[in-house]
Amino acid sequence: MTDTNEPEDQASSIDRAYRPHMSGWNDPYEVLSKCQEELKTQKRLKAPLEWASIQRRRATALLWIGKDGDKPDYLEEAIAVFRQSLEVWQFDQHPHEWARVQNQIGMAHNRLGESQNGDRHLEEAIAAHRAALTVWTRERFPQCWSDTHAWIGNALHKLGTRQANTALLEEAIRSVRAALDLYTHRGPANVIEHWDLVGNLTTLGETYRELGCIKGHIPHLRQAAKAFLDALPRLRADPVDYCRTMNELGETYLLIGAREAGTHHLKRARLAQTVAVSRLDWAKGDMPYLWARIHLRFGKVCMALGAREENTARYREAIEHFEEARDVLDYAASQGPGLFGSDEQNALRFQIDAVCHLSKAQLTLGVGQKDITVAKAAAQTLHAALTDDLRKALPEGWAEIQEALGDTLLTIGAIMEGAEGVACVRRGLVAFKEGLQALAGRRGEAASQTLIGSLKAKSEKGVALLETLRHTA
Repeated sequence: MTDTNEPEDQASSIDRAYRPHMSGWNDPYEVLSKCQEELKTQKRLKAPLEWASIQRRRATALLWIGKDGDKPDYLEEAIAVFRQSLEVWQFDQHPHEWARVQNQIGMAHNRLGESQNGDRHLEEAIAAHRAALTVWTRERFPQCWSDTHAWIGNALHKLGTRQANTALLEEAIRSVRAALDLYTHRGPANVIEHWDLVGNLTTLGETYRELGCIKGHIPHLRQAAKAFLDALPRLRADPVDYCRTMNELGETYLLIGAREAGTHHLKRARLAQTVAVSRLDWAKGDMPYLWARIHLRFGKVCMALGAREENTARYREAIEHFEEARDVLDYAASQGPGLFGSDEQNALRFQIDAVCHLSKAQLTLGVGQKDITVAKAAAQTLHAALTDDLRKALPEGWAEIQEALGDTLLTIGAIMEGAEGVACVRRGLVAFKEGLQALAGRRGEAASQTLIGSLKAKSEKGVALLETLRHTA
């Protein structure tokens, strides 16, 4: 391994990482078709290096097509084809090609790990990227070394978040900081490196935030806010990513504010979300998931401020934001599949989140103002969301809404008392029961098991409340 030049086509940005050896071809399907034609005449035994090169271009096209996570079969095939090319590009004879392919295998596993449950793909991604680092040392290949550490940090962040594993998250932070270290000695040399730097700062912020939430550690949350703040000035030319990052900053300030006295960070969170909404209003129809996420988080900030300030106007503002998030997601879903892209499943989760938070804001406002009509609107909001389609698509989410409905009806029943209160609590018990029935076949899943335990405990409290109301009726 005497060559000290950087491999020309490796980096962490999507364009540079996913499309090596494809210059002049803009359509990955065209590249795929061309490679398949070439493989009919180019045989491995006659020209192994040419054959391996075609296989890698073929695999890279498959990786490009499947990169958004909504075509996992393409990613699986890309991994298989990359591995075929390694039969020629072996470590001892072709170390740079071997490292390049290992890194691309890691990229494919990384994307599969994002879109699929389980840890296998993320673990294999980390292993493949680390294999590449046996060739790409910092001293000889600083750019490749930095890019690969960014991919490792990205996979560790996802894996640590999924497992709530602080050791993995801390390891992710070390990897991302290693990737960023390249730019502390020199600024980004080109546009691609600029976006690599921004992506690394965003991953660093998300990882620190997750670690801070698990540990309940405000200094980690402050580090997350700093990373997002460092990224923002570099995003002014990209309004979408600027607003997305501003939204993440606002969410981080909310988490800090919830753990501190006063309203300083909560107000900073509100300002951040105000900026995000004002600069992205043109994208409501094109990016419903992002638009809804910003409004959902904006509503949570208003709820927190309302509780801290004891200000009912904040709850009304929260209701407006939650309604906006719910309505835009409902409209987008009614237009058929595809509008959310690879965010389809996340969008469904956000629909559930929006409905549950909307009902909570309505209930809090109704109880605080002793307005039973407003409180009942919370139950109506939840009931309207309990569709058959939701139960089929996401039974856990359907059960979560039933749980929220049961909680709401028990709260209203306790306020109303008498025969009306008894009837309301009974309906709440029915909601808990139906939530349990929806999860009957999913007892082996950890998340479902937690929800089942919660529904059972609340059912017991509901029965006790029912007996109390009967005696006082």
